[in-house]
Amino acid sequence: MNPILRFVTGHSRPGWFRPRHLALLVILGFISAQPAICQNTEDQEEAHFRAGQQALKDGDLDQAVNEFKKVLALDPGLLEARVNLGLVYHALGEYSLAASNLSVALRQNPKLQGPAVILGIDYLKLGTPGKAIPVLQNALRLDPSNLEGHRALARCYLAQADFRHTADEDRELASVNPDKAQAWYELGHSYLDLSARLAFRGSRMYVGSPWGHRFLGDLLFQRERWKDAAEEYQEALTIDPNEPDLHVLLGKSLLQAGKTEEAEAECNKEIQRDARNEPALLALAETQLVKGRPSLLWKRWPKSGKFHLNSWHFPGNSPPFSFHPTPPRLLLATF
Repeated sequence: MNPILRFVTGHSRPGWFRPRHLALLVILGFISAQPAICQNTEDQEEAHFRAGQQALKDGDLDQAVNEFKKVLALDPGLLEARVNLGLVYHALGEYSLAASNLSVALRQNPKLQGPAVILGIDYLKLGTPGKAIPVLQNALRLDPSNLEGHRALARCYLAQADFRHTADEDRELASVNPDKAQAWYELGHSYLDLSARLAFRGSRMYVGSPWGHRFLGDLLFQRERWKDAAEEYQEALTIDPNEPDLHVLLGKSLLQAGKTEEAEAECNKEIQRDARNEPALLALAETQLVKGRPSLLWKRWPKSGKFHLNSWHFPGNSPPFSFHPTPPRLLLATF
């Protein structure tokens, strides 16, 4: 009988096939094969990791994702691959996937300051500033001079309408920014943004008061958004028609928007209430000059009144006439 057939049918078994011998061979075989398997896995991890890094250098983010995912399939606990995958997802705008991977990495190592800032930004992008705040606070404890961390934390506070902490964080950002010129510039704009938010919130929270709309109108006027400013002043007048100077503010906005007749009417409404209201008279003077009728304003101007030409704001930033180096009172007499 064929020796192999004899072995299968049980007629004759070699001594090495006895159960205890076979078990020993299996164990020895597993142990002896293990280093080769481990070496093979490590080689694959390294190959895919390097391929992912190369894809990043080449700007092929999708390929980088594929390579880092292959690394993690071989070793889910490899921190470097997890961080890189999260950062690539962030660069692709996949903020949910980025947050998922970076949060895993930070659980492995909470002292990763850079990825913590990115995770905070991801949470902010996903509309969950409450989750971002503790992450960013921890990142800034690790590196108090991180500018992007301070900016992101300030935006988180602002998103929660926490204006006090927003201002605090903006000042902290200015203090750690080595470029002081940029620091003051950004701080000033941050205050402007806070003012706009406060004005908008006031106009929506206190709908029965003209102050919120007036404040918002002032901000819009400063930013030369004449039509929007006029709408806010009109809202304020609808709430309280007797609020002082609102007609003047509305008139100046309308004048800048090119609505001269309406601007003149608003100024006259204010003057009817107070014939010596200087802001109203100046605004009316502006409308008359734009219309080319400067002589009409003297009929309304008080005898003891004074002109302040530097306070006028003409549409297009230039008056419709030329100034001469003549004292203001003499100049006015020539009109």
